This record gives sequence, C-alpha cells and structure tokens, in this order.
Amino acid sequence: MGKRNNMIPNGHFHKDWQRFVKTWFNQPARKYRRRQNRIKKARTVAPRPVNLLRPVVHCPTFRYHTKVRAGKGFTLQELKASGLNKRFARTIGIAVDPRRRNKSIESLQTNAQRLKEYKANLILFPINEKKPKKGEASEEEMKVAMQVKGEVMPIRRQPAIKGKKHAITDDEKKFSAYITLRKARADARLVGIRAKRVKDATENPDDVTKIDKMPLIVITGIPCSGKTTRTLQLKEYFEKEVKKRVDIITEIDVISKTDYDRNSFYSDSKKEKCIRSDIKSMAQRILNPNDVLIIDGSNYIKGYRYEIYCMSKLYKTPQCTIHCDIPIEHAWLWNEKRPVSEQYSREIFDALVMRYETPDSKNRWDAPLFAVMPEDDLKFDDIYKSLYEVKAPKPNQSTQCPPLSSTNYLYELDRITQDITNAILSAKQIGIENDIKIPQYGLTVQKTGNTPQMMRLRRQFLTYSKMHQININQIGLLFVQYLNKSL
Repeated sequence: MGKRNNMIPNGHFHKDWQRFVKTWFNQPARKYRRRQNRIKKARTVAPRPVNLLRPVVHCPTFRYHTKVRAGKGFTLQELKASGLNKRFARTIGIAVDPRRRNKSIESLQTNAQRLKEYKANLILFPINEKKPKKGEASEEEMKVAMQVKGEVMPIRRQPAIKGKKHAITDDEKKFSAYITLRKARADARLVGIRAKRVKDATENPDDVTKIDKMPLIVITGIPCSGKTTRTLQLKEYFEKEVKKRVDIITEIDVISKTDYDRNSFYSDSKKEKCIRSDIKSMAQRILNPNDVLIIDGSNYIKGYRYEIYCMSKLYKTPQCTIHCDIPIEHAWLWNEKRPVSEQYSREIFDALVMRYETPDSKNRWDAPLFAVMPEDDLKFDDIYKSLYEVKAPKPNQSTQCPPLSSTNYLYELDRITQDITNAILSAKQIGIENDIKIPQYGLTVQKTGNTPQMMRLRRQFLTYSKMHQININQIGLLFVQYLNKSL
C-alpha cells in the first residue's frame, strides 16, 4: 500500500504475478480464525484468574530496603519450596521468572509461603469431571467457587517499625558487623571440617599429641638479652612436662668451633654469612618428627628469619618466634658483668643493636610471636599450643622440589591428548554427539564440543599438566575426566 502522500500503486497483474505480489488476500479470514481459536481455548480452561500472582520483592532503595512491590515472577527455588514446577505453575495463574535469584533466605521463605496460601485458596476445575485427578476440586468445592475480581492477593505495605531511643551500650560500641558476618561465613564454610576434627578427636583422643610434628623455636634478641636462659627454660619444660627430646643449636657454640673471636666475627659480614649458612644446614639435618629444635642466636636479620620460615614450611614444621625484649642500657649492664672473654666491645654492641630488625607478629615468618621481658615468665602453655595443637603449614610450590619425570613426558602428553581430541572431532563429523568411545585407551567421552572449544580445553589441560606432572599411564584417563566435567 502507498504511504503518506505517495501515489497509490497499481498491481498490474500480469503473467506469474503471484511470485511478485507482497500481500495475501486471506489475511482477514486468518485473523478471524485466530480470534475464534483464542476464544475457544479460553473457554476450555475457564474459569481461571484474570491477573497473575506475582512475588513480593524489595525495592532497591537507600533507606533500609523497607519498600516492597510486586516482582516479575517467582524463582525456581520458590516454586520448589512450595511443591510446584514451572510448567504447572504457569497454567494456574502464577508468574514465573527463571532468571531471578533469591539473595536472602527471608525472600525465599516469604514468597514460598505466599505460594502456599495461593494454592490453599485456589480451586482447580477438573478437565474430566468423571475422572478427577489428584489436586482437582470436587463437586462441592466447585459449587462454592467464586471468581476473584481485581488484583490477586494484593501486597500490603506495612509501615516501618521504628526502634525506641536508648543509650548506646558498651557491647553495641564493640560490635563489628563486618567481623560478625565474616565469622558467620567462615563457620558455614568450615562446619564440615570442624565436625570431622571433633569426631576424630573423640574417637582417638591420644592422637592429638602423637601427630608427627617437628616443632621449631627461633630465639631472637639483641646481645645480652637472656636468649640462652630462655632456651634452657624451654628445654627443661619440654623434657619434663611434655616428655620430648630437645635439640639446641647455639650461635655462640658454632662460632667457638671455628676459632673466631666474638668481636672480630661480628665485624666481618662474610664470616657471619658462613655461620648463618652452617646453622641453617644443621637445622635441616637435625629436624625429625619427634624432637623439638631450638635455634638460639641473635637472628637479627629479617630475611634470615624468613629463610628459616621457608625451611619449616618445606618440612611441614610448625614454628614460633620468641623475642627476648630488654632495654638497651639493661643489656649493656649484663654485658659488663660477664667474663672479659665473653664481653662485647662497645662498638660491636652498638652495631648489633643498630642492625637488629625487631620481629613483628604481622609478618607470617615471625608469627606466632611471643615477646618476653627479663622479669616476665614464659607462657609455656601458649607456646605448646602454637606448636602441637595447630595444623602443619602447607609447603609452597617454590619451596618444593619438582617431581622427577621421564624424558619423553611432554611428547607423550601431547600425543595422547591429540589422539583423544582427533577421535572426538572425527566422531562428531559422522554425527555422533554423545558417548564417544576412544578404543585406543578404553575410555568414553560423554559429550563433544566444537573444534575451537576442544582446542581451548586441550591447551588448558596441557598447561596444568606441565606445572603438575602426572603419571604417563594416567594422562588419558585424567584428560577424559577433565573433558567430561568441562563440556
């Protein structure tokens, strides 16, 4: 048809005009038939609710989310909680939105209860009155049925409840919503692991102290701060109370074995480096599953304490750091009371105090940290718990030795994955989409994918397998399992 002020077109129906015409002449009759079919369908399913039942949702307001309104449709979780399915719910006047998600338990419970109330008041007319199905209304119920006019179960907006004014208590001041929510999430995530630990502890109560641990204690402090005294106190406690053998590596003893003078030793950085390497090597040799190892020395370099921490992680060893804190003037007085052969010169003493890097409990290589003053007693129970009642640290990938692999590992990895990929793509070309059998390896792939997808999954598996080497005989099985989970 012509538009606006243009000329009315002439059909000029010539030979084979039906192939060029852009209209159809049965359009009015087709519209009429469609309308009659809609009326017939409405009569067969009548009576039914005029408006759809919609969920209660909270408006995205800034003021406490107190306003509510009708949502687009119920979620699949809400339908499941009320005993309905998506297909049946749409036939009884319930709006369904499968894309919507419940972000809180309150919304799920509210809308599930709303659906249950709707089901309780709904009367389903049987399709066949002679053979009514389960859930359909009886003759008595159909007689009292009434058609609802207007909105179905309208949403009533209730005024917000205002709290009473009161003085802020100390508990409210100390309350932290962030910490409370974080702790609640952690409790929900770790509930299974914690229950298993409690069960194992009740079944085997003696295993708590018999776990193979290699506790390591690092003593640190400025010169003449009482490090050796604290070491002897720890040795006495673990040998008498815990019945453990204690090994001690003393920095002064290692220096004396090399015939170095104490002052000349600390004035030469190369000699210090050699002694630190010897102490670390001795610690690696002495570490065992049963004994306690104490490194008694200044350990004033933060990087050196980090090396010891990495060593303990490599051997899955719990460790703690004890900082012998003391005023500098007090330490110098103790130094002057020593024999002349064991005294530090003023220059070396000041240099060691200046070089000393104080441990910090925020650093993972210094934690757990126990700071003790000369007049304080050691917290033996806390030290014991930090060594024996904690989970051993997991070694980092950087501290672990790479596993030995065969010389043709990469070749076999590439060949096996390529054979399986080619077999899957060949099966797809002949029309096989599911349960593809790999005859060379006796495996079955549940589902196939297109070529770019298969290449991408193969590259991901190759990258992971190069970093975490596996047995050659397990490559095919693991690759097929990876494809079954990813496709």
